[in-house]
Amino acid sequence: MYKRQFLPLVFIEIHGTSAAFAGWVMTLGSLAWSAGALVQGQWAQRLSPGAWIAGGASLLFVGLAVSAIPLRADASLVFAFVGWGLAGVAMGLAYNASAALAMSATPPGGEGQTSSWLGLADSIGVGLATSLGGVWLALGARAEVELGTSLAGLWALALGVSVVIGVAGVRLAAARDPEA
Repeated sequence: MYKRQFLPLVFIEIHGTSAAFAGWVMTLGSLAWSAGALVQGQWAQRLSPGAWIAGGASLLFVGLAVSAIPLRADASLVFAFVGWGLAGVAMGLAYNASAALAMSATPPGGEGQTSSWLGLADSIGVGLATSLGGVWLALGARAEVELGTSLAGLWALALGVSVVIGVAGVRLAAARDPEA
């Protein structure tokens, strides 16, 4: 979730906070992610991986939408804390479920390869999203677009991705449990 690289810009550049203050919201997101993973790990057998992914993506959508409110300079930063906390829980619910789903579809003896591919996909995804987001912001700056407006484009993209993931999760859940 590449928003973690851009959310500090909202705090520092749009709201004028210190980098240390911006770090607190990132810490909250990390703790919330851990809490979501703990919940998912404790109750993993109660839902299919697809259901965890769909639920996590739905909560991610809400968290991203709430965390977008402070893109406006006159909005309260409380929304960023709440939204980022929700997004963190969402990632904790969905992330491990997606890895478990991939591993469950792996033939015996292929676990190492699947694990490597998952790690590679994660690294490439974050790197590519961050790079393209940086290009988007640079193009916006060059065109003299306000930072909040450029960042809103990135948030909109992230919201769209969360919808795609949610639909995929619903389809995966339905494929595994046709009675649902």
